[in-house]
Amino acid sequence: MTRLALLGSPVDSALSPVLHRAAYAAMGLPWTYHAIDCQPRDLAGFLDSLDGSWRGFSLTMRLKRTVCPLLNEASETVSRIGAANTIVVTPSGRLVGENTDLYGIVRALREAGVATVSVLGTGASRPTGA
Repeated sequence: MTRLALLGSPVDSALSPVLHRAAYAAMGLPWTYHAIDCQPRDLAGFLDSLDGSWRGFSLTMRLKRTVCPLLNEASETVSRIGAANTIVVTPSGRLVGENTDLYGIVRALREAGVATVSVLGTGASRPTGA
């Protein structure tokens, strides 16, 4: 069985598992997708403990920078912006980082007809009380 998951904290109210499971079922894929509570301090140990059933992870904001030094390989986008929102686990167990956030933002802005943007700040957004 192929296992995938959302890693981060908090993840108890995340809709990703429901959406991913529905997509996998519609495509007839025997894959599972879970939400796993994982703090930044626990990420290295969790990734070191993976068995061969794991194929990938989505990451919440708190892990996107923490994961970078733990990757075996990173896309050019991850290298340039210093954050990964996706880990692909290869059959040999290598961790490959990707960032689809930038692509999604750029595409959405282009489709909306926005030609120029300005980015203010470099911090992550945080829910109240985090």
